[in-house]
Amino acid sequence: MSYRNPQQVVDTQTGQHYRNLQKSLSSTFAGVAQSYKTEQDKLEKEQKQREAKNKAIVDFNQKQEDAMMGSVAKLKAKNPTLDTSAIYDMVDRYSDIKNAIDLGTITDKAELRKMREQLAQIKSIPDGLNTSLVGFGALSEDFTEYMAKAGKKGGLDLKSADPTVLNHLNVFLNKSKGERKFETQFDENGNMRTGIFIKSNEEGDKGKFYTKDELVSYMDGETGGLPKIYDDTKDSEEMKSLIVGKNIETGRTVVKEDYLIEKKQKREDGTIEVVKAIDESKVKNSLRPLATATIKSLSDRELLSYYNNVLDGPKISIKDLEGDMGSMLKENISEIYLEKFMEDNDLVDFKKRSYIYKQKSKSNEKESDNIEDATSLIDELKFDDRLKFDIDNFRDLASDIGLTVNAEYNTQEDADSNNISRLVLGEYRGKKLSIDKNDKPYQIINKIIRIKYPRLSEAQYKQLTKEASKLKAGEGVLAPANNSTTTDFFGNPIQG
Repeated sequence: MSYRNPQQVVDTQTGQHYRNLQKSLSSTFAGVAQSYKTEQDKLEKEQKQREAKNKAIVDFNQKQEDAMMGSVAKLKAKNPTLDTSAIYDMVDRYSDIKNAIDLGTITDKAELRKMREQLAQIKSIPDGLNTSLVGFGALSEDFTEYMAKAGKKGGLDLKSADPTVLNHLNVFLNKSKGERKFETQFDENGNMRTGIFIKSNEEGDKGKFYTKDELVSYMDGETGGLPKIYDDTKDSEEMKSLIVGKNIETGRTVVKEDYLIEKKQKREDGTIEVVKAIDESKVKNSLRPLATATIKSLSDRELLSYYNNVLDGPKISIKDLEGDMGSMLKENISEIYLEKFMEDNDLVDFKKRSYIYKQKSKSNEKESDNIEDATSLIDELKFDDRLKFDIDNFRDLASDIGLTVNAEYNTQEDADSNNISRLVLGEYRGKKLSIDKNDKPYQIINKIIRIKYPRLSEAQYKQLTKEASKLKAGEGVLAPANNSTTTDFFGNPIQG
């Protein structure tokens, strides 16, 4: 066995493998780091974009809120006495709610729907507030008129008004010191209401929130706090139209003939006064259904206010109008209402027209007419505006004093065109006596006297002519000494 030197084996590959692995790992880690950096850069970019977008959303929402605040501030500037702090608090919630929705903080559908409803209501505050202010402003004018008519038809019933509500009304109109501020409230259904909170300085007054519609209901008498006195003007006019009308011939408003009766009244001096007067029984029977219907149409509260303030009878309460006894009381009130209508419209002892004559006994029927009778008739005629050449007016006058009038024409052509030449009164001492177009009022009276009292002596006629001639030519009637003008029940002018 020969000797061999031992051989030494050197591993040169393993180190290379390690070097290759290290290089591979370094390359891998570098790739991962680069990928991570790229991802981080992307995330950072997206975050910045998201932040910018969110900031834009928040800024936009804040601008919307600021715009609403500005609108409220402008309205506040025009109404400095009104406290709108509660509305500012409500508007201040707008951006918080809008941001929560826009940024996805809230995801529950029911909650989102509720929040969107709140947003819509908050956005409506400036316009709603402006509308309310305009409405409340107009309402204050109505209330001022309403208060001015207190105790009268169409006005406030002070006898049964709630003192607290009345104090609030005076604060609202800025006539009394107190607190008034606009507020927004949500009802049980989540609906927002804009109104005004009013509190007087009266001890114990806790104040109350009113919407515009609630205040209107008070003024209209729909709410008991401020009852309104019923205005029966239309009912009264309807009742009046039943018994009066226009005279087709004269155009004057007069009592319809159906409701007039002729009465004779004997004076102490023996003269008889004949008057056409209202037939009160007939008038009442005609008007009673309307009067009853008017009273029945009122609610118990309306009737109470009307009765206590207008009819002014023995004081009653709302309980007195209830039940069977209340029904009987309402019937009595209808009669009181009817009586007051008659009195207010001068229908009690109303005289349409009168004339006077001397009652003659059988022993002196053939004696001459008494000059006093003629004088009384002249006194009556002086104030009659029918003393003129007008067939319709003059026939009406003649009928009242027991005469007849006929029209005469010069030619057939005049007759065809109704061109009247003269108005024939009758015969006087064998001659036809007529009214001509150029006759003055006193001349017409003289002719009436001659026809009416044909047995007067010439001396008596001259005395009467002197009295009648006091009429001024062209006036038609003799004006009384006092020339002040008033109107009668029918709206016709009265010289007095």
